[in-house]
Amino acid sequence: KGMSGTYPLTEAIAIRAVAAIAILVVYVGKVEGWRNLLPPQARMLLFRGAIMMLAYTGYYMAFPAMKLAAVVTLFFMALIFITALAHPFLGERVGPGHWLAVLAGFLGVIVTYWPSLDFIRTPGIGGGFNWALLLPVIAALAYAIPQLMARRMATDASASVMSLYQSIMYLLGALGMAAIFALGGFDHPGL
Repeated sequence: KGMSGTYPLTEAIAIRAVAAIAILVVYVGKVEGWRNLLPPQARMLLFRGAIMMLAYTGYYMAFPAMKLAAVVTLFFMALIFITALAHPFLGERVGPGHWLAVLAGFLGVIVTYWPSLDFIRTPGIGGGFNWALLLPVIAALAYAIPQLMARRMATDASASVMSLYQSIMYLLGALGMAAIFALGGFDHPGL
Protein backbone atom coordinates (compact mmCIF):
# COMPACT_ATOMS: atom_id res chain seq x y z
CA LYS A 1 0.00 0.00 0.00
CA GLY A 2 2.84 2.39 0.86
CA MET A 3 4.48 2.01 -2.54
CA SER A 4 1.29 1.88 -4.61
CA GLY A 5 0.82 4.89 -6.80
CA THR A 6 4.57 5.59 -6.97
CA TYR A 7 6.02 2.19 -7.89
CA PRO A 8 4.78 0.71 -11.19
CA LEU A 9 2.49 -2.27 -10.68
CA THR A 10 3.83 -3.99 -13.78
CA GLU A 11 7.39 -3.72 -12.48
CA ALA A 12 6.45 -5.21 -9.11
CA ILE A 13 4.64 -8.11 -10.81
CA ALA A 14 7.52 -8.72 -13.24
CA ILE A 15 10.14 -8.77 -10.46
CA ARG A 16 8.03 -11.19 -8.43
CA ALA A 17 7.49 -13.42 -11.46
CA VAL A 18 11.15 -13.56 -12.51
CA ALA A 19 12.24 -14.52 -8.99
CA ALA A 20 9.51 -17.15 -8.66
CA ILE A 21 10.14 -18.66 -12.11
CA ALA A 22 13.85 -19.08 -11.42
CA ILE A 23 13.19 -20.86 -8.13
CA LEU A 24 10.29 -22.97 -9.41
CA VAL A 25 12.02 -24.19 -12.59
CA VAL A 26 14.92 -25.52 -10.53
CA TYR A 27 12.62 -26.97 -7.88
CA VAL A 28 10.26 -28.71 -10.31
CA GLY A 29 13.13 -29.98 -12.42
CA LYS A 30 15.15 -31.37 -9.52
CA VAL A 31 12.37 -32.62 -7.25
CA GLU A 32 9.56 -33.59 -9.59
CA GLY A 33 11.52 -34.31 -12.75
CA TRP A 34 12.35 -32.14 -15.75
CA ARG A 35 9.56 -33.70 -17.81
CA ASN A 36 7.02 -32.10 -15.45
CA LEU A 37 8.04 -28.66 -16.73
CA LEU A 38 5.86 -29.34 -19.79
CA PRO A 39 2.80 -31.21 -18.49
CA PRO A 40 -0.01 -32.33 -20.82
CA GLN A 41 -2.38 -29.73 -19.32
CA ALA A 42 0.02 -26.80 -19.90
CA ARG A 43 -2.61 -24.79 -21.81
CA MET A 44 -5.10 -25.10 -18.96
CA LEU A 45 -2.37 -24.11 -16.49
CA LEU A 46 -1.58 -21.02 -18.57
CA PHE A 47 -5.29 -20.16 -18.72
CA ARG A 48 -5.51 -20.54 -14.94
CA GLY A 49 -2.44 -18.32 -14.60
CA ALA A 50 -4.03 -15.66 -16.81
CA ILE A 51 -7.10 -15.54 -14.57
CA MET A 52 -4.83 -15.30 -11.51
CA MET A 53 -3.04 -12.41 -13.22
CA LEU A 54 -6.38 -10.63 -13.49
CA ALA A 55 -6.97 -11.20 -9.77
CA TYR A 56 -3.49 -10.04 -8.83
CA THR A 57 -3.73 -6.92 -10.98
CA GLY A 58 -7.21 -5.92 -9.82
CA TYR A 59 -6.25 -6.37 -6.19
CA TYR A 60 -3.13 -4.23 -6.38
CA MET A 61 -4.71 -1.58 -8.61
CA ALA A 62 -7.29 -0.97 -5.90
CA PHE A 63 -4.74 0.05 -3.25
CA PRO A 64 -3.95 3.58 -4.39
CA ALA A 65 -7.62 4.31 -5.10
CA MET A 66 -9.10 2.90 -1.87
CA LYS A 67 -8.34 2.37 1.78
CA LEU A 68 -6.48 -0.83 2.63
CA ALA A 69 -9.31 -2.04 4.87
CA ALA A 70 -11.86 -1.59 2.10
CA VAL A 71 -9.75 -3.51 -0.43
CA VAL A 72 -9.17 -6.40 1.97
CA THR A 73 -12.83 -6.52 3.05
CA LEU A 74 -14.15 -6.61 -0.50
CA PHE A 75 -11.53 -9.19 -1.52
CA PHE A 76 -12.85 -11.54 1.17
CA MET A 77 -15.83 -11.97 -1.15
CA ALA A 78 -13.63 -14.63 -2.79
CA LEU A 79 -14.89 -17.09 -0.17
CA ILE A 80 -18.47 -16.34 -1.17
CA PHE A 81 -17.60 -16.81 -4.85
CA ILE A 82 -15.78 -20.09 -4.16
CA THR A 83 -18.77 -21.40 -2.23
CA ALA A 84 -21.24 -20.26 -4.89
CA LEU A 85 -19.22 -21.79 -7.72
CA ALA A 86 -18.33 -25.08 -5.98
CA HIS A 87 -21.43 -26.83 -7.31
CA PRO A 88 -21.26 -25.61 -10.95
CA PHE A 89 -17.48 -26.14 -11.20
CA LEU A 90 -16.94 -29.24 -9.07
CA GLY A 91 -20.40 -30.73 -8.57
CA GLU A 92 -20.01 -30.37 -4.81
CA ARG A 93 -23.09 -29.97 -2.69
CA VAL A 94 -23.05 -26.74 -0.70
CA GLY A 95 -25.58 -26.93 2.08
CA PRO A 96 -27.12 -24.22 4.21
CA GLY A 97 -24.55 -24.86 6.95
CA HIS A 98 -21.70 -24.07 4.59
CA TRP A 99 -23.43 -20.90 3.42
CA LEU A 100 -24.12 -19.84 6.99
CA ALA A 101 -20.47 -20.32 7.93
CA VAL A 102 -19.21 -18.35 4.90
CA LEU A 103 -21.67 -15.50 5.44
CA ALA A 104 -20.92 -15.39 9.18
CA GLY A 105 -17.22 -15.18 8.38
CA PHE A 106 -17.78 -12.40 5.86
CA LEU A 107 -19.92 -10.49 8.35
CA GLY A 108 -17.09 -10.92 10.85
CA VAL A 109 -14.69 -9.35 8.38
CA ILE A 110 -17.05 -6.43 7.84
CA VAL A 111 -17.46 -5.92 11.59
CA THR A 112 -13.69 -6.06 12.07
CA TYR A 113 -13.05 -3.41 9.44
CA TRP A 114 -16.22 -1.38 10.04
CA PRO A 115 -14.53 1.74 11.50
CA SER A 116 -12.51 2.19 8.31
CA LEU A 117 -15.18 1.21 5.80
CA ASP A 118 -16.26 4.68 4.82
CA PHE A 119 -15.54 3.58 1.23
CA ILE A 120 -19.27 3.01 0.94
CA ARG A 121 -19.82 6.75 1.32
CA THR A 122 -16.79 7.82 -0.71
CA PRO A 123 -17.92 9.19 -4.08
CA GLY A 124 -15.99 8.60 -7.23
CA ILE A 125 -14.89 11.13 -9.81
CA GLY A 126 -17.43 13.94 -10.12
CA GLY A 127 -19.38 12.70 -7.08
CA GLY A 128 -20.64 9.56 -8.86
CA PHE A 129 -20.09 5.88 -8.17
CA ASN A 130 -16.53 4.99 -7.18
CA TRP A 131 -15.62 2.48 -9.88
CA ALA A 132 -12.50 1.47 -7.94
CA LEU A 133 -14.86 -0.47 -5.64
CA LEU A 134 -15.22 -3.03 -8.41
CA LEU A 135 -11.48 -3.78 -8.56
CA PRO A 136 -11.27 -5.94 -5.41
CA VAL A 137 -14.62 -7.58 -6.21
CA ILE A 138 -13.41 -8.53 -9.71
CA ALA A 139 -10.13 -9.65 -8.13
CA ALA A 140 -12.06 -11.84 -5.68
CA LEU A 141 -14.01 -13.52 -8.47
CA ALA A 142 -10.87 -13.90 -10.57
CA TYR A 143 -9.16 -15.47 -7.55
CA ALA A 144 -12.03 -17.85 -6.81
CA ILE A 145 -12.13 -19.45 -10.26
CA PRO A 146 -8.47 -20.59 -10.31
CA GLN A 147 -8.87 -21.99 -6.79
CA LEU A 148 -11.66 -24.21 -8.05
CA MET A 149 -9.62 -25.08 -11.13
CA ALA A 150 -6.71 -26.08 -8.88
CA ARG A 151 -8.96 -28.42 -6.95
CA ARG A 152 -9.93 -30.14 -10.18
CA MET A 153 -6.38 -30.16 -11.60
CA ALA A 154 -4.63 -31.27 -8.40
CA THR A 155 -4.58 -34.90 -9.49
CA ASP A 156 -2.69 -34.02 -12.69
CA ALA A 157 -0.40 -31.15 -11.67
CA SER A 158 1.44 -30.41 -8.45
CA ALA A 159 1.13 -27.11 -6.62
CA SER A 160 4.66 -26.16 -7.67
CA VAL A 161 3.90 -26.77 -11.37
CA MET A 162 0.70 -24.71 -11.05
CA SER A 163 2.71 -21.94 -9.35
CA LEU A 164 5.32 -22.04 -12.12
CA TYR A 165 2.73 -21.58 -14.88
CA GLN A 166 0.99 -18.93 -12.83
CA SER A 167 4.29 -17.03 -12.53
CA ILE A 168 4.91 -17.38 -16.26
CA MET A 169 1.55 -15.72 -16.91
CA TYR A 170 2.36 -13.02 -14.34
CA LEU A 171 5.53 -12.19 -16.25
CA LEU A 172 3.86 -12.24 -19.67
CA GLY A 173 0.92 -10.24 -18.35
CA ALA A 174 3.15 -7.64 -16.69
CA LEU A 175 5.21 -7.18 -19.85
CA GLY A 176 2.07 -6.92 -21.98
CA MET A 177 0.42 -4.46 -19.60
CA ALA A 178 3.58 -2.34 -19.42
CA ALA A 179 3.64 -2.08 -23.21
CA ILE A 180 -0.08 -1.25 -23.44
CA PHE A 181 0.02 1.30 -20.61
CA ALA A 182 3.17 2.96 -21.93
CA LEU A 183 1.74 3.30 -25.43
CA GLY A 184 -1.79 4.19 -24.35
CA GLY A 185 -0.85 6.95 -21.92
CA PHE A 186 -3.05 5.59 -19.12
CA ASP A 187 -3.04 7.69 -15.97
CA HIS A 188 -4.53 5.48 -13.22
CA PRO A 189 -2.77 5.75 -9.85
CA GLY A 190 -2.78 1.94 -9.54
CA LEU A 191 -0.66 1.52 -12.62
